[in-house]
Amino acid sequence: MDCKEDSKSNSGGPPAEDKSRDDVRAQRKPNGWQKQPGRAKPKKESVLQLSTTPNRLPEQISCCSAEASPPLHPLFHSIAIKISNNVIRGANSRCVKLLGAIKDFVQSYELPPGTSWKHSLSADLKASMDLLKTQCPFAISMSNSLDFVLSSLHNMNEGEDRSVNDLKGDLLKMIDQYVEEKVEKAVEAIVIYGLEKIAPGDKIMVYSITEAVIALLLKAAENGIHFELIVIQTPESMEEISELLNKLKNPILNKVIEVNSVNFSNALYRMVHCTKLLLGGHGLFTNGGVLAQAGSGQLALLAATYNKPALFLCETFKFCDRSPLDLFSLDEFISGAMWNQNQPENSKNDEEPFEPKIMFDVTPSTLVTVVITDIDMLPSNSVPVVLRVQEGRSLVKNAS
Repeated sequence: MDCKEDSKSNSGGPPAEDKSRDDVRAQRKPNGWQKQPGRAKPKKESVLQLSTTPNRLPEQISCCSAEASPPLHPLFHSIAIKISNNVIRGANSRCVKLLGAIKDFVQSYELPPGTSWKHSLSADLKASMDLLKTQCPFAISMSNSLDFVLSSLHNMNEGEDRSVNDLKGDLLKMIDQYVEEKVEKAVEAIVIYGLEKIAPGDKIMVYSITEAVIALLLKAAENGIHFELIVIQTPESMEEISELLNKLKNPILNKVIEVNSVNFSNALYRMVHCTKLLLGGHGLFTNGGVLAQAGSGQLALLAATYNKPALFLCETFKFCDRSPLDLFSLDEFISGAMWNQNQPENSKNDEEPFEPKIMFDVTPSTLVTVVITDIDMLPSNSVPVVLRVQEGRSLVKNAS
């Protein structure tokens, strides 16, 4: 009997002792070695975070917002769709649209019973903004304006003699004054300082067009300053270029200014004959780097090679206390299919891999000649000083 049992055990598979050893080894394996179908691996945060999923359908965003608590405000929902699809362009436009949505959110906000209006509104607004950040890119101007609203809300005095409507009115006035001072008046101040840098006979190369750049060029033409304008065009900047050219379609302005549009690849041949490079900034960092449209750093390097000044226009409400070491940490990635709308329908395939288009880059301070702001013409590395001064200044004086 013993011989038969031994022969059976040796003939079919491993012995019983080996099976028991394998079971013990399997029990000793860490959980990471075993595949668990019901458990998803944690996602690691990467520097290349795609802060937006371009061309997202409205149904997808509404689905995300429905699962959140509290639900996303309809205006925030609309802003998320438009920014994700690059309909709302420019730091100023996004900031103004966000503040307008916040005003509507404040006006329609209903105070839960037994809670403080200030703390309840602040908590719900933060939750909505956290949800909004997951659905669309959040520009530096939007972050700074949100910080202003939250700090103003935190510093408000809730007295027993003050009603909720009075508190809402005060907060709405602060938001309106922020838009007037930091956005509208800032562009006017930049135009005043920028006119000092435009002389008759200049040949100005323009790229990364913003509201301040358009306002400065229009004001210079209206003042009768004769200069030549060389607009560098890329597929991503066609909307801003069209806006600039439409505003320059004036018989009087056409006699003063000469406009030429060239491709980005031909900038090398035009830079030799230019007198200065004019760019619009979307953000300014503490290390002196300027966030602008992708390609601004290359043009600034080209200008430095030919000893041409690179002038950036940037409002102070776009100053940021960060110091990014690369252009990806705060960048936006837009689908390449967005610029191929003229393709035939049979050539478009929704199952094609995502083709990202980098929207911004960071120009180092060594390539920036001067930054024209709404307070003065400053070196790009003066951001910490400006932030310290603005930190101690109250935008709105509370009525006694």
